[in-house]
Amino acid sequence: MMTKMRENTAVILWILVAAFVATIVFSWGMGGFDSSGGGTTSTVVGKVNGQELDIRRYEQLIANRVNNGPQPPDDNAVRNARGTAWDDLKTLTLVEQQMAELDLQPRAGEITDWVTYLPPAPVLGDTTLLNNGQFDTTRWIDRLLQNDVYRANIEAYVRDSYPYQKLYQRIYSAAGLSQAEMWDNFLVTRRNAECRFVAWLSKDYEVDSTKLTDTALKAWYDANREQLHHEELRDAQYVNFVAVPSAEDSADARDQLDYLKRQLDAGETFEDLARIYSADESNADKGGDLGWFERGRMVKPFADAAFDAEVGSIVGPVETRFGVHMIKVNGHEERENSKGEMVEQVKAQHILIKTEVSTMTHSDLRARVDAFVEDCRAGGNFADLAKEYGVEVREANRVTKTRGSVPGVGRSQRAADMLFEADPGDVIDPVFNRASGWFVYRLTEISPEGVDPFDKVRDQVVEKLAEELRVKAAVENARAWYAVNGSVSALDSSLVEEPARLIEPGSPLKINGYVRDAGRDLAFTTALFDLEAGQISDVIHGEKGAFVIECLSIDSVDSLQTVFNEELDKLRSENLQSARNSSYANWKSHAEDNAVVDDRRLRFNFDY
Repeated sequence: MMTKMRENTAVILWILVAAFVATIVFSWGMGGFDSSGGGTTSTVVGKVNGQELDIRRYEQLIANRVNNGPQPPDDNAVRNARGTAWDDLKTLTLVEQQMAELDLQPRAGEITDWVTYLPPAPVLGDTTLLNNGQFDTTRWIDRLLQNDVYRANIEAYVRDSYPYQKLYQRIYSAAGLSQAEMWDNFLVTRRNAECRFVAWLSKDYEVDSTKLTDTALKAWYDANREQLHHEELRDAQYVNFVAVPSAEDSADARDQLDYLKRQLDAGETFEDLARIYSADESNADKGGDLGWFERGRMVKPFADAAFDAEVGSIVGPVETRFGVHMIKVNGHEERENSKGEMVEQVKAQHILIKTEVSTMTHSDLRARVDAFVEDCRAGGNFADLAKEYGVEVREANRVTKTRGSVPGVGRSQRAADMLFEADPGDVIDPVFNRASGWFVYRLTEISPEGVDPFDKVRDQVVEKLAEELRVKAAVENARAWYAVNGSVSALDSSLVEEPARLIEPGSPLKINGYVRDAGRDLAFTTALFDLEAGQISDVIHGEKGAFVIECLSIDSVDSLQTVFNEELDKLRSENLQSARNSSYANWKSHAEDNAVVDDRRLRFNFDY
């Protein structure tokens, strides 16, 4: 029985279970983990199927994600951790609800068996329990018998973990592939073919505009409504307040350069100062050496200063978009460039001091953003106020909640969630992006899930129908060509006239792979893999046009069958793991699709 248990639980990760079972609440000092500053005193951050989700458990999972990521974490890492931790919390809750529904409790003696023969991963890694490199069960049992408190702690840990293990066993129990299914997968991933082909690409054909009548467009709209179906959408306007260094910030950088000049006067070398102080990581370790360069290789303020300076002189401060520079000119002459031309060049070193946006400047900008939001919410016109504040109004259309990305700020589930909680005309709270500053959005329109009216999607329908007509023209041209050239023994450029083209990918293709100009087109690759070396296909109606394919070489099925048989044991193991992963993913997807989730993170002012 114990051998069977080992087989069934081989893919269970004790580390994952330990993370799920853990109950310690982390107190983490970075902004955003402490929810006390939010707009609510509740500890309920959401619900899954009516079950409350505690903010402290959510914070623990965030801390787990952050602590397991790159160190030290930046703001982006913390924001991403909040998103993945939320998914962890939902999944954990669904797992626990499923365990309760199935009543997965251990039978008498089962915990003792698990502790004895299937100890947790940390125990299996204990080198004092190894014998000739293998885990020694006898040594393990002796340790358990010698320490009652230790045995009780292990049993409690395993008892808490048991329901998770049993649920995963059930999920994985149906996983597996037949040998025929493994063979099919093997062919998809291992069989290669080489080809050349003639392509009639839709992009090379013009559409007769007289065929794009309202009657034709409406007929296409009615016949293809499923292609136009969309989830619930939001349209918005937004403005971006960019954080740029103030005059005081630039003065700070200049002060640093003044200090470096004094160091030079005191006898320090330019090379040593560049290694210590320069923010240009591409050459700081070389003493700031830029080598020889033409005028056009550098931004204009830098080039002007370097080319106007005398050899041996040090000039600066020179301001560019990168910061403030001190430049030492070591040479200035006509030299041959990479094109063989004689051009004026300079050899120089530099020290870069980046002009950073100070905390005070950030604070001043945030106050300005808040004032803009307050003016909008007080009844001010969004566009008029944007002009007054010197920012440009842009469009953020067709925003989805599930994608978690909003034009402007980029990936921000919080911004998407706020737009989906807003009413038309509402101005949501500002959203910050470290690279681009503050974004303020005003919701303009809500589009319910479904198909938009014809007038709203007319342009989209025009493009889709036009593409169909272009593909149709490409196929008709290909068939006309094939009627004349279909009996040739090989394809070559002498047979092809524009707009058709002969294409040679130059590398082997797989049946599920990408093909140059054809894209990822199963009609193309299926036709190729149905050929034998030296054969030419019929006209293939593809997604991007029409194709005629000549198979140059293709892996023999018999030779691959031999390789498959030799690797069968390894493939069984790999496919079993893959099948188990798929079983879990399918279970998780089904559980999430049928779950009722109430996300309340916005009430805690989390950025996620």
